[in-house]
Amino acid sequence: MLRKLKYPEGEKGRLILFAGICGALLIAAMLLPLAFRRTPDAPQSADFTAEDRAALFVTYWYDGAEGQTVEKMDEPGERLGAFCTARMTEIVSRCLTDRGLGDTTPTGSEYASVTGERGTVRLCRMWLQARGDWQNWLDVCFDADSGDVYYLYVSRECLTNLNLYTGAEHPEGREIAEGLAGEFGGALRYYLADGSGGGTAILSVDGSTLCYEIGCVAYDALIDVRINCV
Repeated sequence: MLRKLKYPEGEKGRLILFAGICGALLIAAMLLPLAFRRTPDAPQSADFTAEDRAALFVTYWYDGAEGQTVEKMDEPGERLGAFCTARMTEIVSRCLTDRGLGDTTPTGSEYASVTGERGTVRLCRMWLQARGDWQNWLDVCFDADSGDVYYLYVSRECLTNLNLYTGAEHPEGREIAEGLAGEFGGALRYYLADGSGGGTAILSVDGSTLCYEIGCVAYDALIDVRINCV
């Protein structure tokens, strides 16, 4: 995803290392296990599709829930809370490869029930700010019933023990998009690279169309990964 540029050998090695880590993080975020997906507890109409659920998130997240009914949930309930905590634990373990990190309890969380004309989607947002060998910031919003990730942002900077972390081969943006399609049990319909390490993916999922923007920037000891359903 990152273009090959000419650097002095030392700088080139560091760039390859962190580009590899970035790629591994992004692929891990995309390939969250299907075992965590489940059907919603609340009955939904038969025509309330994956596209409808994603559209509710997009309007809520970017447009201030215009035309929707939003109910904030101070207490998500034992079953929902347990599911979302387990989902976040899995995301943290896959995204934050930090051997010096101790407590990974989320720094905060919020829940919302968003209702549109066709149905309701329950959303969980959790975030974590923690310091180990890395200064880590992770912010995620996912479907509280299915576990499908609609938004994920990881920002990390290595502070100590750089020698403990090695990168893997850096993946292509298309591979990441295909992994995301596989997570939904769908197919990648179209992928357009943006020329700067990311791209736009159009997915076909159970007759629905979902669009994701994927971005990844890595330089020196800083990594930024962002996944947006749009």
